[in-house]
This record gives sequence, C-alpha cells and structure tokens, in this order.
Amino acid sequence: MTSLSMLCVSSRVTFAQPIKWASSKVSCHPPSTMSSTTQPAPPSPQVLKKMEKEIAKEGKSEESRVKHILDELSSTEKSHRKAEKAVHSAESTLHKAEKKELSATKAANKATHDHDIAVTKRHSAEQDAQMKKQQELKLQKEIQAKKDAADAAIKAQNLHQQAREGKLAELHGTSAQPDAKTGEQSMPGGERMG
Repeated sequence: MTSLSMLCVSSRVTFAQPIKWASSKVSCHPPSTMSSTTQPAPPSPQVLKKMEKEIAKEGKSEESRVKHILDELSSTEKSHRKAEKAVHSAESTLHKAEKKELSATKAANKATHDHDIAVTKRHSAEQDAQMKKQQELKLQKEIQAKKDAADAAIKAQNLHQQAREGKLAELHGTSAQPDAKTGEQSMPGGERMG
C-alpha cells in the first residue's frame, strides 16, 4: 500500500493542516468503484514529499507533546513523593510536640499541686503562728497580772506585818530597844527588827 492510499483508507490519521491535492479531487474509494473515465491523477513527487514532511512534522510534534506530558507526570510524581515525606515528617514533629505538651502539662499540674500544698502548709503555719502568738500574749498578760498581784500581795503583807508588829509592841507595852552588840532594835521576846 502506498502512503497515499494509506492516507485515504486510515481514518485515524489527522493533520495539523489540510492536505491540498494537485488539481483534481481525490476519492478515498477503491479504484473498482470509480468510473473508468475519471481516474485520479497521481500526486506529483513534490506533493508526496510535502505530505511526508507534514506527517513527519506531526509525528515529531506529537512525540514532543507526549514527552512533555511524561516529564510533567514524572515531575508531579516526584513532588508527590516529596509531599508524602513532608507529611510524614510533619506528623512526626506533631507527635513529638504533643508528647512535649503532655509532659509540660503533667509538670505544670504537678507544680500547681505542689504549689497548692505549699500554700496550704503556709496558711496553716500562719494560723498556728498567730494562735501561738495570741497564747503567748495571753500568758504574758497573765504573768504581768500575777506579778502585779504578787507585788501587791507582798506590799500588803509587809504593811500588815508592820501593823501586826506595831500592835504586838503596843500589847506588850514595851517599845523596841536597840541591841548594844548589833545595833538592831529587838522586840520583847528576843525578836529583832530588820
């Protein structure tokens, strides 16, 4: 089969530009169906050469498009593999960040718990110190009151003792006389006054 008849029979071949035949219409019907009087004139060698160049050019163009599409597909697949790796890396980083956050949360909760315990202990210690301070002040006031009472009792005792000694001296009718040896006054019955 010649290239011309192949062009006419094949419906799969398409051209970028329509092919122009020399002078007559060319039919794609087999020669047996054509009338014998209208035989198509065979295309000239220049036309055949031009057609072959067009076909070769179209093949190269299509091959270039296919190569470009395959290159784009390869590039996209490569980008997809990189994206998958990036997703895996990001998920790994996220998992590590979540672990750190959980650890920090646990540490923060423990620190908060420890802080709460420390605050409670401090509050309890403040109350205990305040209570002990109040007890100490109360005891200090009691001591002062008892000292005052003791001083008052001692003064009263001394006054009463002097009054009793004075009454006893009056009762015995003798006044206290100084002892010659010591220079102290002595009461009747040999008691000495200080």
